[in-house]
Amino acid sequence: MMDATHGTSIVLQRADLSTRASHVCGAALAQGTSCDEVATLIEGFFLVVQDSDVTGPFRNLANAKEKLLQYTAGSRMIVEVRKGVVQNDPRTIAGQTQNPANGFSSKWDGPGDTQRMLDLAEQFLRSRSDEFSQDAGGPSYFVVVDNNAVTGTFTDLTKAKEQLAAIGFGSRLIAEVKEGVVQGDPHKIAGKHQTKANGFQKFWYDGDDINRMIGIAKEYVTPCSS
Repeated sequence: MMDATHGTSIVLQRADLSTRASHVCGAALAQGTSCDEVATLIEGFFLVVQDSDVTGPFRNLANAKEKLLQYTAGSRMIVEVRKGVVQNDPRTIAGQTQNPANGFSSKWDGPGDTQRMLDLAEQFLRSRSDEFSQDAGGPSYFVVVDNNAVTGTFTDLTKAKEQLAAIGFGSRLIAEVKEGVVQGDPHKIAGKHQTKANGFQKFWYDGDDINRMIGIAKEYVTPCSS
């Protein structure tokens, strides 16, 4: 169960957050994300809870909504995490009411059910506290690029590989982000060669194709000055 603060603070040493939150993310705005939501994305992320499973984190709310849509049965919802703390009222996510009219295909059976899923989100954060406690640039994570778009962000490389495998065709790869910077060479991810032998179902034509997708990842991750 959660403590009296309704949230367990995972210490994230991100000294530049307040400055970055005042900026806008050009790529996110191009995808229809509001300025207020961009600030939320920089300071936090979203988790998708379905029955007893938690997936994420998603730094783009639209991606979290898409993941939620994949579930058609059982209790499910999006949980918002700000500065390492699970927000205790899932009825509002990034300023939006969590209902079908706003693109949330969520379902829960009363307050007890929402509390249960919030507890699962808490447990998820605790189990991955080391992943979320990195240097000042923020947590390291992985970005999946499907041809011309980013389809998800993950702190768990296995989850990123699963997302990559689900794409199935076309140019695709995993890009690694360290201390807020997209790494320019995707041939190695977390010390492993990005090959099928290592479970990476990636595909690219040549160096230009790689650079194009890395550029897409950089546009998605890197805020631009307002």
